Amino acid sequence: MKFENIIIFGCGAAGANTLLNLIRDLPDVNYTLVDYDKVEERNYRVGTQPYLKSHLGKYKTQAMQMICMTNAGKKIDIINRKIEKREDFADILIEKNIAFGKNLLIDAFDKAEYRNMLSLKKYEDKKDIAIAHVGFSPLKNGSIIWDDMWTDITDLKKPVDVCTMQGARSFIMALTSIASMAILDYYYNDVKNNLYFDSYFKLRKL
Repeated sequence: MKFENIIIFGCGAAGANTLLNLIRDLPDVNYTLVDYDKVEERNYRVGTQPYLKSHLGKYKTQAMQMICMTNAGKKIDIINRKIEKREDFADILIEKNIAFGKNLLIDAFDKAEYRNMLSLKKYEDKKDIAIAHVGFSPLKNGSIIWDDMWTDITDLKKPVDVCTMQGARSFIMALTSIASMAILDYYYNDVKNNLYFDSYFKLRKL
């Protein structure tokens, strides 16, 4: 299935690095990045996100727009908006005028609340949309799960910043590369591989 638009929700380690892979591998697709956070010192210090010290205080979406243009000559659209309810997703589709055509939505949120919210199972009008959930947990395991297999998750009671853990950069770069390859397989071969990946670099299908 060749989709014409990719909308990535979340501009942290999962979303930003997956985007940087995809703009190289699928340069003709239209990209939109949705986030509301600004770049903080911790976002660039540990190297798990592509931001620089010069991006400090800027919206992550704006920083990524500059990075994509500088690194790959690729212009992406951005939306600086906080997602607070399910209807916000539909509003974004309408705003970007992509309610028609084939679209891929990537859930790269950090919090379970928002990841669970972005699921077609909770909407009657699914249109021509596919959703890939890309993320990792404080247990240093990660996955790419297509929406037809997605089940709601919960956050740990005590939040842990995975990006500060030993080996975090290598783990996240490997995971987002695998996620990008899974998306390419869907784009070219119409195959949805649901994959699990852990800190020991063990990869298996779900």
